[in-house]
Amino acid sequence: MYADSAGRWEILSQPFLSFGPLATPAEILSRTLEAGIDFYSERVLSSLDAFADYITNDLTSEHPDLGRPGPVCPFIKGALQRNLLRLTACSLDEAGEDPLTFIMDQMRQEFQNSAGSGDFNGEEIYRSIVVLFPHLSTETGPDLIERVQKKLKFSFVDQGLMIGEFYSTCAAPGLHNPDFRPFQAPVLSLAIRYMTVFDTPFLIGDDQYIESFCRRFGESGRKRVDSFRRKMSGEGKRNDNNASRSPAGSRSETQSGDSKTQ
Repeated sequence: MYADSAGRWEILSQPFLSFGPLATPAEILSRTLEAGIDFYSERVLSSLDAFADYITNDLTSEHPDLGRPGPVCPFIKGALQRNLLRLTACSLDEAGEDPLTFIMDQMRQEFQNSAGSGDFNGEEIYRSIVVLFPHLSTETGPDLIERVQKKLKFSFVDQGLMIGEFYSTCAAPGLHNPDFRPFQAPVLSLAIRYMTVFDTPFLIGDDQYIESFCRRFGESGRKRVDSFRRKMSGEGKRNDNNASRSPAGSRSETQSGDSKTQ
């Protein structure tokens, strides 16, 4: 059982900076007043409810389009089981890229400062925070969230952290089915968690990310990277062979790729 009876992690259960209290999805859905839920307006609570339901039910369940057995996100399921995931809402309204980048970097520092401040039973790797932005426009917010995530990603990775985006139109595909969209959440959000050795697929494509990853995980990290690259190379060759046997299919793939680029 997770306990946070002392230290920085407990302090974050009170409003700070531009953020409201940190609370578990269960505390939000049950309206646990001791968690500081009454700090939030009904509008913000509605957003927290929607995201808590999404993360508690959608991400911890199986899905026919996932492409593999098991829950959509095993990490989230593990974090919830250990009571190590917290949600908070940001009060910024129509913030620009620089202010949003600044406050997310501040949240990163708070997340790191609270490391080891509670009794995590050796499972701190599951500790994570999701910051909701219920006041951002659904029209301009997704692009802003994407820009901030990309801007901060290297500094996070270099310090052993991951930052991920969620929003209703997020086009990021699933790892096992490119047509599956696991990050399409009901509220604009950015998540902070520790990087794990299983994060290779999210880092391939940028040598800076891979260098930081391998520096942190050593030989096991390099083996993960090499294995994933071999897998991707093999899939690419199979796709090329299939395309060469079907000229019509090849044209279709090219047209699809062009449309995505545009």
